[in-house]
Amino acid sequence: MIRGIERRKVFRENKDREDFLERLANLLPETQTACYGWVLIANPDDIFSKRKQPKKVKVRGLLCFWAVRELGISLTELARHLGISVPAVGYAVERGEAIARDKNYQLIE
Repeated sequence: MIRGIERRKVFRENKDREDFLERLANLLPETQTACYGWVLIANPDDIFSKRKQPKKVKVRGLLCFWAVRELGISLTELARHLGISVPAVGYAVERGEAIARDKNYQLIE
């Protein structure tokens, strides 16, 4: 899911987002569904854009760091999905690691 119906926001306020996460956390074990990753960001296009705007570079860096280091996805596989080179993914992983460390960002279960 990239965005809501008619390109509207998926969540109107933080309470909506928190309710969604709580329901998802309950539903996955009940249905024995594996969820390998979930990203809630303002604009998912930031991840897939090849532009080098600072915000997009940071978002892509975090995604690459978590995908490679936390979820075990290979650089090659991630590069193919994002449409960028393997070395670009490697640099993004390093950037993402620094951002996560400096801002104390982490994946939640």
